[in-house]
Amino acid sequence: MEVDRVEQRAAAAAEAATEVVEVKTETSLRKDGEALLEASRKGDVKGVLESVRARQNLDYESVEGATALIVASQGEHLDCIDALLQSGATVDFESK
Repeated sequence: MEVDRVEQRAAAAAEAATEVVEVKTETSLRKDGEALLEASRKGDVKGVLESVRARQNLDYESVEGATALIVASQGEHLDCIDALLQSGATVDFESK
């Protein structure tokens, strides 16, 4: 019975590691701040934090001129807004 628990834990750890690798790979394949914009738009605070850790540009603009902070605000995603502000996103950003 103890062997079953060890095998279950090993399987769970392997699955979690695979998920982390998939997220990091997906984030690293995205240009500049596109993954950050998408995560902010969806209210995905884990995705926002992963993009921050991947050093994506916090002030990256979409083709419409919106930043991650703007799209998180439009969606009222308070956790994402907080994470972006604590990470140094520019509040008074001027679009190009």
